[in-house]
Amino acid sequence: MFGGRSRSRALWGVLLVFLIFLLLPGVIPEFYVYITGVMLVTGLLAMSLNMVIGHGGMYQFHHGVFYGIGAYT
Repeated sequence: MFGGRSRSRALWGVLLVFLIFLLLPGVIPEFYVYITGVMLVTGLLAMSLNMVIGHGGMYQFHHGVFYGIGAYT
């Protein structure tokens, strides 16, 4: 129904973003690499909490515990 053209464009877009993230740490300063990593990990935490609390209606403490353990490790 919907052609494979949009699917292949999305795949190329994802591959391009992956390639940029793969090559960017060699070009930019280490501080920005660290900040980008912190932003991505915090976004992952936010998305997992949204899935559990927002869509599931459950509250679980292990998200905060895993995030805290990762921060201290």
